[in-house]
Amino acid sequence: MYVCWRIEKKINAGANATLNIVGKLGYEIKIIWKIESYHVTHNGGRPVKP
Repeated sequence: MYVCWRIEKKINAGANATLNIVGKLGYEIKIIWKIESYHVTHNGGRPVKP
């Protein structure tokens, strides 16, 4: 487990290593910390509000 001191988020060490390698290759990955859930019906999907 890796804890970023700058943004105080916890991340899996393997995922952190992947982000570091991808960053060194010149790519940028945006991380979305919020997990979104959807309720899917026959009429389509809509976000689930907690």
